[in-house]
Amino acid sequence: MKISLFGWLDRIPWWSNLPYPTKGALLRALKAGLSVAVGILLAAATAGTLYPSEWGPLTILVVTSLLQAFDKFLRENSAQNEFGNPPLTDSVPGDIGSP
Repeated sequence: MKISLFGWLDRIPWWSNLPYPTKGALLRALKAGLSVAVGILLAAATAGTLYPSEWGPLTILVVTSLLQAFDKFLRENSAQNEFGNPPLTDSVPGDIGSP
């Protein structure tokens, strides 16, 4: 099972019936639109429009850290589901504990 922010779209009947190229183009457009919206909100935040401008650098650091942590969680969870639990070490022939 892959975790996706946009996995809920597959539950919409007309979305799941779209051909792959159309679905891919619309998904890229949706992601680009969300990126622009987040960028505009961050720019407004650092300009002092949303709250005092002294909070600007701290806000950028906090939002960036949260987004990176969320991205890492999704990637790690996806990798764990895809690869299972690989062994932490490989046995080396000739080692004391190797068969």
